[in-house]
Amino acid sequence: MKPSLLPHQIKALERLHETGGKQLLNLYPGAGKTLTTITYLKELNLKNVLIIAPTSILAVWEAEAEKWEAPSVTRFAGSKVQREKIELSGWVAVGYEMFLREAKRFQKVKWDVLILDESQKIKSPTAKVSKAVRLAATAIPRRILLSGTPIVNGWGDVWSQVECVKPGSLYGNWWAFRNTHAIMPIPGVPMISGWRGVETIKAKIAPYVFTIPKEEITKNLPPLQMIDVPVELSPREMKAYAQMRDEMLMEIDGETITAANALVKVARLRQVTNGLFAFGEDISSKAEVLRDLLDTLSGQHVIIFTMYSTTSEYLAKTLKIKFHISGSTVGRDAIIESWKREGGALIGTSAMSTGLNLQQSAFVIQIEPSWTQAEEEQRIGRAWRTGQSKQVTVYNLLAKGTIDYTVRKLIAKKGKIAVELAEIKELL
Repeated sequence: MKPSLLPHQIKALERLHETGGKQLLNLYPGAGKTLTTITYLKELNLKNVLIIAPTSILAVWEAEAEKWEAPSVTRFAGSKVQREKIELSGWVAVGYEMFLREAKRFQKVKWDVLILDESQKIKSPTAKVSKAVRLAATAIPRRILLSGTPIVNGWGDVWSQVECVKPGSLYGNWWAFRNTHAIMPIPGVPMISGWRGVETIKAKIAPYVFTIPKEEITKNLPPLQMIDVPVELSPREMKAYAQMRDEMLMEIDGETITAANALVKVARLRQVTNGLFAFGEDISSKAEVLRDLLDTLSGQHVIIFTMYSTTSEYLAKTLKIKFHISGSTVGRDAIIESWKREGGALIGTSAMSTGLNLQQSAFVIQIEPSWTQAEEEQRIGRAWRTGQSKQVTVYNLLAKGTIDYTVRKLIAKKGKIAVELAEIKELL
């Protein structure tokens, strides 16, 4: 099948040719980055292609290569004995963690191109997987990074990714970049509160990062409707929430809690609003609202996202949701394919917020607001993407009088929640 590329995909393809396949394509989730890349590989007839991607989306590369009549993709996975039998030639796809385990073996192969899908996975400069990928990249002539959200926590996220595209382009090493641009308010404490010289950073990365404005991509998509659904917690839920919140405020005021520990406690507080502690009640308040929503959307494909595996497990069990994916789910590809055929609700965590084509659904439900705008865009982008023909409606369940509303307000204002006690206190 010969693809018909959209205008933004043609622009991205031209950029790859102009730069010799050395580029980070920063395109909104669902913009068709995989198709654009496959088209580039086919036009150059590249033989040995190494694809590193989250394990959950390796199947996407297999399916897309077959759909567009590209060389078949060999998935590098399985037991040690099974992996030893896999020939590292042609188009090979491997998960980030597996690549780290087998990096030396991959480095022995002469690859024509390296593709990093969801390249924000190597955003941490000092992480072992980031170091292994950057080392491998130095020996591969073409390096294509793909991400809809390359910056999640701040401008420091770009260093490792751009370093992979063009080694030495950002001050030569991470520490020089950090010392030049990071704002660290407490002497001797490596806590970054912001970034200075942002315009300089943008100028330095411009040759290596190709960005098309979100509006240019989404203008060709059907309308997107966001609906906030207020949830009234039961008296027992509200009492438990208030007690936990007040205890946290006392700890913060008494300076007996660190920012890191506070975030753990905030997560527990958010889980209270989700119904983690139903206190013997038949059903939690959010579960009841979700049940009513699913009854209304009966017969439709629906995607449900939550940040917490405990929440997804509780809701899947309580509401008898057939299709459930968590970080440890075995056979997720088969689950997704069954959901596509049968319809109904599919519930999961961040494990399914990247790389999956789920445009069979025109309905997305968020059990709670995400910590970052980037993650929310990834969630919505599973349905609101190239190939979607219907209006997409996103329902946001927000527990009244709780952290849900303050998180949503802060994310809309700042893009993400900072790991600072002052901001955590603001959340409460």
